[in-house]
Amino acid sequence: MHYQALDGLELWFWTVVGLGLVGLVALFGFALSLRMDSASLKVIRGARLQVGGGKA
Repeated sequence: MHYQALDGLELWFWTVVGLGLVGLVALFGFALSLRMDSASLKVIRGARLQVGGGKA
């Protein structure tokens, strides 16, 4: 016996699961991009900025 009321709940369940997975992948990608870009976030101040002798 098949209940039509459960079809809507099943669709809702898989929508929530899919959006949750998309969110997790997005967070993982964001964290990975921050980790890869960490070298370019260094700020050079003082004499090294004026002379240009620091590693950027």
